[in-house]
Amino acid sequence: MTFQETLSTTEQFKKLLSDPTRKRKLSARLNHLSLWLGRLVIAFNNLEHTLAREVTLELIEVMGVIDRVDYSPKRPLVRLSPTERRVDDLGLNDMILASMSFGQKLDFLAALSLKKFSDNPRQQNHVRLIVKALSEAEGFRNRMLHSIWTENFVDYSQMKARTKGRKGLKIERANANIPNIRQAVKAINTLEHLGLFAMTHDAIVDESDEKLFWMSTVFQKS
Repeated sequence: MTFQETLSTTEQFKKLLSDPTRKRKLSARLNHLSLWLGRLVIAFNNLEHTLAREVTLELIEVMGVIDRVDYSPKRPLVRLSPTERRVDDLGLNDMILASMSFGQKLDFLAALSLKKFSDNPRQQNHVRLIVKALSEAEGFRNRMLHSIWTENFVDYSQMKARTKGRKGLKIERANANIPNIRQAVKAINTLEHLGLFAMTHDAIVDESDEKLFWMSTVFQKS
């Protein structure tokens, strides 16, 4: 390629980069990506708060402070609503939320639930599947938030640096997958509202395992 041809190609490329239609499309794409990354943050934070609440409820039940099934309004320490079973226990929930990582809370609740259903192998297996899905949800959230998002010619790209033992540094790049982030937010919301309840109650239904496998598939696409 001659100098003149190179110069012409460079000018054409600059013109394409400054194209207002391209800029509008990229701006819209960035707004959409930012929206769903924000929703992912909110959904996961709500999930972690609910996880802390479930740890609290299971812990105080083990301690004999309250029976989650036969709740008595005479006990002032905890108030549970009929639907959401929210807890207000003089700050214990906030202490657990603040002092334990997501993984530590999840391990604690898993241990309590497996002990609770020690005579129910099917429910124990269900608990393990939910724990797996929750752990994968955390991994998905971390990968999304710790990635670098850069503008390329027609889209936004996700770049993630990894170190894998003897293989050294590995840079992974992929175009932004907004539909997958949207599906992950839906899956995290389901885990918050149904998964954690099913983890601490014998509430298995036939399609539960299928839904959990679907969630795991969603979280692995990143």
